[in-house]
Amino acid sequence: MNNELNRKVVYIVGSSRSGSTILNILLGNIDGVFAAGELNHYMLTAKNSVEYCSCGELVTNCKFWTNVLNIAEQQIEGDASVFEDQLRFFENWRSLLPKRNSGRRKELKRKYADYSDAYFNAIFQVSGKNILVDASKSPVRLFNLLNSSRHDYKIIHSVRDPRAVCVSLNRSLQKDVKKGIQKNLPGRPFFRTIKELYLISLLSVLARFRAPKGCYLRVRHEDLISDTKSTVDQLQTFLGIDSQGLATLLAEGGELHQSHNVAGNRLRMQSAIRVSSTGDPWYKDLSNTKALLLAIAVTPLQLFFRYPFKWY
Repeated sequence: MNNELNRKVVYIVGSSRSGSTILNILLGNIDGVFAAGELNHYMLTAKNSVEYCSCGELVTNCKFWTNVLNIAEQQIEGDASVFEDQLRFFENWRSLLPKRNSGRRKELKRKYADYSDAYFNAIFQVSGKNILVDASKSPVRLFNLLNSSRHDYKIIHSVRDPRAVCVSLNRSLQKDVKKGIQKNLPGRPFFRTIKELYLISLLSVLARFRAPKGCYLRVRHEDLISDTKSTVDQLQTFLGIDSQGLATLLAEGGELHQSHNVAGNRLRMQSAIRVSSTGDPWYKDLSNTKALLLAIAVTPLQLFFRYPFKWY
């Protein structure tokens, strides 16, 4: 019972390409923490998921996630597949729009809570850890979990220079299943990314006021890779963990390892990882004109997240 009382879910919120995968992996190397990856890509498609686990197996063939599914199904009332499509509503932006709660919606909200908690409890049980990291990033999912789930939450807002996010999403990626790219990903136009960045950033910041005091932490990707030890110390204090294992590993130049992460970028498919202090020279992809226009477009975000205004 004491173990259950100490359980908490750490939710990483933020935009795509914000550094959430390396943050998730880093957290997973802290004693007592299980980093699950992007659970929104798994929980509502568990029986027929096309995602790969970082162990190299399809999620549907992975022993860890098979055990999670079996235990979760025992806790869910009725056949989950009957209402999976309806529960996806709570992963959609429309679920945050003001609307009178009908009896049907209240019932779905209860099932969404039951469904989410069943999977969280199953992951706690199979992993044997008391802290679970959900790196889904979606602020919509976060708000609905906060409004319905019965678990205690800690929120980590993963932030990266908005220009770097725009450039990263503007790059196209070719399908390479072994590297974790399960389909061709076309480059995303800057204007679309900028629009989504403002909305995601706003909702992610608002989550700070929805969470209990002391349960929100902002981590900048650039700080994580340039001063990893300080970031780890900050994370361990935030989580209330007194563990020197990861600090020692980093001090000795050791490699980060991962076990069973779902979804995320290509980094999760590497069996051993070192945090690079050099980062991604994303600015080399930009002409002077594009760099200046992009810098102007994201200036409010740059200032809010305390990035220097420069256009390279």
